[in-house]
Amino acid sequence: MGFLKSEIKKFYCAFCRTQRSVRNQIHVQFFEVAICLAASLILMLLFWQNIDFKFVAIFAILIIFSEFFIQIKQRMTMTCPHCGFDPILYKKNVQACVEKVKAHLEARKNNPSTLLSRQPKLNLPPRKQTQKLEKKMAAVVSRANQGKNLDVRL
Repeated sequence: MGFLKSEIKKFYCAFCRTQRSVRNQIHVQFFEVAICLAASLILMLLFWQNIDFKFVAIFAILIIFSEFFIQIKQRMTMTCPHCGFDPILYKKNVQACVEKVKAHLEARKNNPSTLLSRQPKLNLPPRKQTQKLEKKMAAVVSRANQGKNLDVRL
């Protein structure tokens, strides 16, 4: 791993099967710590005009902010830019992930600029045959309601 570069991880999206690359930086590394240390020393000299140990508090605050923003950036890059699939959301709530992918694909379908863009053609998995499932569900519901008279006559 280089000094200024973080490791780039290549993998395939679990939903649309397109290859993606994501920076594999999850936490603050040495380079960010050095930048925060230099920034805290410069701020110390600007505020107090001499060497003081108050820069440790500034250094701690800068480290916390950099860790927070690296975590947010890592979380934002996990979502597939092509289909909108989010593996972290999928592990937490499958239905919310399905709705997010549907909304992203609908927006992509309605956007005319995607037809001329260099985005890869999506290799989406085949949909389950929903008509057969709906017929089976209707049959189950009708069997459950056969013994019940749902008409109320006054």
